[in-house]
Amino acid sequence: MESIRSNNRLDISGGSLMKTYHLLGLEDDHMAALAQVLYDMGHRVQPWDYNVSVSTKKLLKDRGLNLIAPMEQVQNDDHMIVLENHEERAKLLLSKTKKSLKWYGYHQFMGELIQDFTSISVLGLKSKKMLSRLLSKVFNSFAPTSYLLSESIAKGGNKDVYFVFEGCEDPTYIKSYQPDFAVITNMDEQTEQFQHKKEMKKIFLQVAKQVKKRVVACGDDINTHILLTTGPVLFYGLGVNNDLVAKNVIDKEGSLSFDVYLDKQFLDRFELGWCDQQAVLHALAVISIALLEGFDLNQLKAALRSFSLFQV
Repeated sequence: MESIRSNNRLDISGGSLMKTYHLLGLEDDHMAALAQVLYDMGHRVQPWDYNVSVSTKKLLKDRGLNLIAPMEQVQNDDHMIVLENHEERAKLLLSKTKKSLKWYGYHQFMGELIQDFTSISVLGLKSKKMLSRLLSKVFNSFAPTSYLLSESIAKGGNKDVYFVFEGCEDPTYIKSYQPDFAVITNMDEQTEQFQHKKEMKKIFLQVAKQVKKRVVACGDDINTHILLTTGPVLFYGLGVNNDLVAKNVIDKEGSLSFDVYLDKQFLDRFELGWCDQQAVLHALAVISIALLEGFDLNQLKAALRSFSLFQV
């Protein structure tokens, strides 16, 4: 039985043969979402947990995933993905199977999975899920896009181009991830995870160092400016000193329109068919990465305009 810190390079998508994945720790939203992503990619997925909520059981069953007893249907060379705090339980269960499985922690596996795509990690201390949904929808209008946001918002495809996911800010696991892009919404709030601003900055600096293409950050939060010490950053926001700026925002009957300036030059006027507290900032974050990827501007405007808060 291989270590949970296995160095095996995964071959998950892009025409690889179907594999069998056993998952332990599905009470976690993201682990339940991963089960669905792998299933969508054409793999055989065996959830092991019985102590998950009724809603999670129904969600998995509706996707064709049935919970099994851990000792059933385990074969040599299957893959085991374990939520890190279930490691000891997994060892005990696997010892009874007498089988040799390739074993990975959730974060290690995710870090390998995203390497098969152009990956976009969404980080920050607020509003990550809405921005991740918007990114997924907009990018899917340009190229097939996988996403892993929560147990009810997950989709995979082994020929997809992009992969959008909520990034990891846990200092124990952040080194597992090397996304192509990272969007950082803010760094100006303290939580139980970040008791001190110095600790918070250290974590986000480490995240930024591991990004392969570009960090995109909301420059309205002055704390994000420290990210420049790691390399180029595209700053977006309402403040005039950002690289990408929204001006002349008009809120009319539940929709928003605004002008966008790139490097102080007028780019275009955008419309959103919804509005919430962070709508313009979310749109700017999406526009930032879309511009870096060379997306058609008119198609981008249409995709943003058609997004609905009720879309999954």
